[in-house]
Amino acid sequence: MNMQRDINRPRNGHALRMSAAEVLFYGLILVLPFDDLLAIGGASITKWVGLMFFLCSLTQWQKIYGKVPRALVAVLGMVGIGFVGNLVHCKTLNMYALNEFCRPIFLWVLLLACYNLAVNGRFERIVGIMYAATLMLAVFQSFEVGENMRIFESALEGEVGERVSVLGTDPNYLAMVIAMGVLYGLARGLNLVKTHLRYRALFLLGAGIGFYAIIKTGSRGGLLALGGGLASLFFIPRKSFGARMAAGLVLACVIVAMVMVTINNPLIMARFRQQGENASFLEHIKVLREVNTAGRFLIWEGAARSIAKAPIFGYGATMQAVELARELNISSTTRVTHNMFLSVLLGAGITGLLCFMYFYVRAFKNSWSCRMQEAGVIVFAWFVVMFLAGMSLCMEVSKAFWIVMALSLAAKDVYARRQARAYPSANL
Repeated sequence: MNMQRDINRPRNGHALRMSAAEVLFYGLILVLPFDDLLAIGGASITKWVGLMFFLCSLTQWQKIYGKVPRALVAVLGMVGIGFVGNLVHCKTLNMYALNEFCRPIFLWVLLLACYNLAVNGRFERIVGIMYAATLMLAVFQSFEVGENMRIFESALEGEVGERVSVLGTDPNYLAMVIAMGVLYGLARGLNLVKTHLRYRALFLLGAGIGFYAIIKTGSRGGLLALGGGLASLFFIPRKSFGARMAAGLVLACVIVAMVMVTINNPLIMARFRQQGENASFLEHIKVLREVNTAGRFLIWEGAARSIAKAPIFGYGATMQAVELARELNISSTTRVTHNMFLSVLLGAGITGLLCFMYFYVRAFKNSWSCRMQEAGVIVFAWFVVMFLAGMSLCMEVSKAFWIVMALSLAAKDVYARRQARAYPSANL
C-alpha cells in the first residue's frame, strides 16, 4: 500500500523481521475490541496476551524498553502518585483491589513498549495494526455481531430509538475508537496519504462502515470527535497549492455528506437539541446540567468539591471513583468523572496533573511537528480525536489512548531518524 516502506527496512533492503514479542504486541492491539467480552480464568483476553508479550519482551528488553524519554518518566511519576494514593485511601486491601491499583502500571509498560517499537522502525506498522483493530470493531458494530450486545432505549423530544453497542463496550468509547478507523480510511481512500489506486476504494468502504457504526451508537461525543479529526485532515502532505486545494475540496464534500446523514437521523438530532424549547433561561440551564450532558455537569461539580479537599496528591487513580460516588451521595460505590483531566486531577492531584500535562504537551508538540508527514497526518488526527474524547470520557484508563499517545510522542524521533538516513551528510 506504498506506506513509506523505507522506515521499516534496514540498509540491506530486507524488511525487518518480526520477533515473537512483536507479534504478541500486535496481537494485543488486535484483541483490544474484545477486552470487555472475553475472559479466561477470571482475566480478560488482553491481560493474558499482554502477559505473554511482557514475558517475551524481556528477551529483547533493550529494543522494547531501552529508551525512556523524560516525558515517559513524568507519566511514571503520575502513576506512582496515583498508586500511593490508592494505598492511603483504601480501607480494605485485597488481591482484587491490588490488581486494580496496578492497572496504570501495566498501561505505562504498554506506553513504553509502543514508543520504543515505533522509534525502532515499527511506526507505520503499528498504525496499520491499530487501524485493523478499529475496522474490526466497526464491522462488529455495524452488523451487530457479538452475544454481549447492549441496546439502549432513548426517548428524547418524542423520538424513540436504539443505541447499539456490541462486545460489551460503552457506546461512547466505542464511537471514539471507531472514529480513528474512519479517519484512516478517508486519509488513504482520498489519497491524502499516498496510497495505491487499487486500495483506495477499499479504504473508503471501510470509512463508510465505520461512520455507519458510529451513527448506530448514537454518540454525540463520538461524532464531535470525528468532526475534529476530519478538520485536522486538512493538514494534508501536498507540496503544491493546487493539489492541496483539490484534496481539501474533496474532503469538504465528504464532510458535507456526513453532516447531511447525521442531521437526517432523528434520534441523534434529538440528543443534540436541548429539551424544552419554550422553557425559561434557568430551565434551560437545569436541562443542560441534568439531562443533555447525561448529568456530566453535576458530576464535574462534585469532582471539583472533592478535588478541593485533597488538591495536592488526590485520592488515588482508582480510589478517586469511590470518593466521587461518596461526594455525590449516590447508591453506586463508584462514579467516574467523565473527563480525563478532572480524573487525573482527582486521582493524583495537582502534582500528578503537572506530570501528565508535561507528557501530554510533549506528545502534542511532536505530533504537530509531523502532521505533514504521511502517517504523521493520521497520528495527528488520532491525537485530536483522543483529546476531544477526553473531554467527556476518562480516556487515561484506555489502552487505545496510550497507544495513540506513544505514537504521537515517537513521531518526531521517527521522522528525524528517517531524514538522517536520507541525508547522512547533513549530520557530519
